[in-house]
Amino acid sequence: MTSPYSPQQKGHVERVIKTFQHDLGPLLPGFVGHSVADRKAIEDRKSFAQRLGESEAETFGVSLTGLDLQKRIDDWAATIYQHKPHEGLQGVTPFNAALASDRPVRKVDARALDLLLMPVAGQDGQRTVTKLGIRVDGYHYLAATIMVGTAVFVRMDPNDAGRAYAFAHDGAEFLEEVVCPELSGKLADELGFEAAEKLSRRFGPDYISVPLVRELRARHYRSSGMSNADIARKLGLSESAVNRLFQRMANVPVKGSGDPRQLKLFG
Repeated sequence: MTSPYSPQQKGHVERVIKTFQHDLGPLLPGFVGHSVADRKAIEDRKSFAQRLGESEAETFGVSLTGLDLQKRIDDWAATIYQHKPHEGLQGVTPFNAALASDRPVRKVDARALDLLLMPVAGQDGQRTVTKLGIRVDGYHYLAATIMVGTAVFVRMDPNDAGRAYAFAHDGAEFLEEVVCPELSGKLADELGFEAAEKLSRRFGPDYISVPLVRELRARHYRSSGMSNADIARKLGLSESAVNRLFQRMANVPVKGSGDPRQLKLFG
């Protein structure tokens, strides 16, 4: 670990950031520069946009999702960065240096970055597995192998509201990936047939295949002009859960876009 505000202690990291900002950054939609002058212009634009009632995403033209951005970065690293000669490699490209090396490939544990990248569930991440699964923000995430009554530490997938990761109570040991059927869609596609079948046997097919009534209600309430806070109260959820529901949803209805002549199907 390095001291706060001490870039000189992690020069290799700062170099990577600079390379990214100068090589790939300018090619991305919403890029806002990397100089002091650019920063001042950004702040002026933000202040002006707030007076007009625009969101920051609208002001800066942010059109990429987190997954889209990751794909752009992966493509850049695979097709451009690793094929450029590096001074630190005596003019050899990283791709050719890797081909010529006989050292074993070092791999990072898939769970190693969870601590940095995945937010904890709720305030402290602590949950207890019940017969319905692991409850987070009014939704139940199904665990196929963890015994009912087990205390677990839960981290949420930042890119998928329907996916979470259960660890031992102290957060040290990874136990299982858990999925919320309501938020994640088809279990078989997400986890594979065997895992989905095991969950169906444990929790019952009725619970697994429940229609997405909550999503339908959320759509109706939003199109009728309700705020996310009001929708949360109607659905018995937290406002953050409603935000994630809309983030996951395809074709989110515009607030207040419902036809007033439409019959009220939900209370």
